[in-house]
Amino acid sequence: MRKLLVPLLLACLAGCASMQPARKAAQAPAAVPDATAALLGVSLPPASFGGTAAFDQQISGMVEGNEASLRFRVEIRPERLVMVGFSPLGFPLFTLTHADGRLDVQTTGGRALPFDPRFVLVDFQLAFWPMDALAPALAAQGLRLEAENARRRVLGPDGAVMAEVTFSAGDDAAQLVSIRHTEPAYEVRVRSHQTGLAS
Repeated sequence: MRKLLVPLLLACLAGCASMQPARKAAQAPAAVPDATAALLGVSLPPASFGGTAAFDQQISGMVEGNEASLRFRVEIRPERLVMVGFSPLGFPLFTLTHADGRLDVQTTGGRALPFDPRFVLVDFQLAFWPMDALAPALAAQGLRLEAENARRRVLGPDGAVMAEVTFSAGDDAAQLVSIRHTEPAYEVRVRSHQTGLAS
């Protein structure tokens, strides 16, 4: 998750020094392997979640040998999904909105993000989207979803595991999720609380 966490932590430090109104972030398309492009191309409209919900999540991983974490607030309604990323100090870093088939990202101060924000959304959907909506969306990209016990796996066209999601229960009613990708290679842990309906 280095590609995600390091830039966000740097953005956090910059954001603390200069908080400006959010503006649309400039995005440079990143070159990704074909299998990863297929995963990023999965189309899951918010309505396919099957309801309205809100989540508070803490995401952590290793950055250059050190533990780093970010907090997210996710709200889902049939017409849109909104995800807001916060620094460890509570400063908003970006807002990701998925609605009308479009993904829009705004950052504090309008700074361009040095990572592809679609990975944040993909990880959330792999872990928390209903299987009956997720599986056909993956299949449309030539990918296959396997699930057994407390684990989901995404297999590429060659049958290799591209991503693996493992679920367990926390000691405070939280759901604990480990998400591991092979390309790009990263692993994160998510502590998720479903807080009820979106406000």
